[in-house]
Amino acid sequence: PSFRSVYPLHRGLIMVDILDKPIVLFVDDEPYFSKQLTQELSREGYSVIAVENARDFRRELVKLRPDVVLLDMRLPESPGAPLEDDLGLRLLQEVTESSPELPVIMLTAFAQVSRAVLAMQRGATDFCEKPLDMTVFKYKLSEAAQRSKLLRENKRLREQVRQNMGLIGESPAMRKVWQLIQNAAPTKARILLTGETGTGKSLVAKIIHRLSDRNQEPLVKLNCTAISPSLIESELFGHMRGSFTGATGDRKGVFERAHKGTLFLDEIGDMDLGLQAKLLNAIQDGEITRLGGAQTIPVDVRLISATNKSIDQLVREKKFREDLYYRIRGVHIHIPPLRDRPEDIYTIAVCLVDTIAERIGVEARTLSEAALSVLISYPCPGNVRDIENILESVLTIPNEGEITADEIRTTLPDKRKPKNDSPGTLQERIEGITRHEILNALTATHWNVSEAARRLGVSRVTLHRHIHQQKITRGDT
Repeated sequence: PSFRSVYPLHRGLIMVDILDKPIVLFVDDEPYFSKQLTQELSREGYSVIAVENARDFRRELVKLRPDVVLLDMRLPESPGAPLEDDLGLRLLQEVTESSPELPVIMLTAFAQVSRAVLAMQRGATDFCEKPLDMTVFKYKLSEAAQRSKLLRENKRLREQVRQNMGLIGESPAMRKVWQLIQNAAPTKARILLTGETGTGKSLVAKIIHRLSDRNQEPLVKLNCTAISPSLIESELFGHMRGSFTGATGDRKGVFERAHKGTLFLDEIGDMDLGLQAKLLNAIQDGEITRLGGAQTIPVDVRLISATNKSIDQLVREKKFREDLYYRIRGVHIHIPPLRDRPEDIYTIAVCLVDTIAERIGVEARTLSEAALSVLISYPCPGNVRDIENILESVLTIPNEGEITADEIRTTLPDKRKPKNDSPGTLQERIEGITRHEILNALTATHWNVSEAARRLGVSRVTLHRHIHQQKITRGDT
């Protein structure tokens, strides 16, 4: 790509403006060195802002929100002020306190082991001695920029999860689900949720309730497979004292408890045919009668039903009443399995790490790019719940640093380990793209996988999976 020329903005500040490139904030008191390094990094694809003193550094740090900081050890506080040997260390401490996720690489012409150790103890990502070994320095800078980008992406995804009330996914399939939710939630329409186990049907039901005008009233859930057939009628409609053995008092069923609110019947496809008839009557008439009772009780509920089975097939097999099917299917929302939206695995995994760490009381860790590649290549037979179980297994083992690919692999049974895609899936999507072209794209973008995928004309997920399957590493590039 072509870059704009280096130009002075004002005294002590040099900038190379490269849109959508990693931003490097660089503070050094030597103008010639700053100019040379700024020009060199600009050719490598960085947007570089160079300042000469601590005052300008603090100002630009707040304005720019850089991806990486390059910090000299000896600096003046302001233009014309004397150099202070440890001012860089004090600035490092300020950065780590205000932005602990921001990587800082220390630079000095007076390198000593003790000063390097001190800088690392105060939160520096790395330490380089002048004159710079450019090969080593560029590698360290690239690593820091990639880590910074990943942390920022994680933060953005966490915010998305907060706004989306936990329903995670940016794929076209999940955007369609969200559109259906937003359209249906404010209405009175009954809703049927379908999807495999672990896709998030219960979560979607909660979101619909929260977005409805009934959100101040209860959301009551009944799992139709978790209760014995002899008790489920009582759970639905309630009972009167003495109506059966063990009925020691009057009890409301879920219809009464959900009055004015939402009733969520999970796994409705497993309901007994005889009970289906009684459920149909309750829905049609808007009233129920408790077991052992004679009085009809009016109920006003918004019904959401869910199943992991094909209701159409159950109807054809005479295992589900067709008239009840049409009653519960006002709006049909199908939640696709992860194998149909593998691009969402990245988002889901990143967001679940924090949630799981908080739940089990351990320190959250970042997923490495290699670990994400393994997860994306995994078939996820249990969908989101499967990913959650894998990550929980990894996080329960005490460890530090990024979650590695090997840590993910060790949690997967041999029969479930990622395998090469069958013809017509991944190979089809990357048709015409050779290993050589992938390596060239990764090299040209300094292993910016998103940018490399854009250049190759494939999705980030597809490229991640190909990198993993072809065992492509940074050493290859």
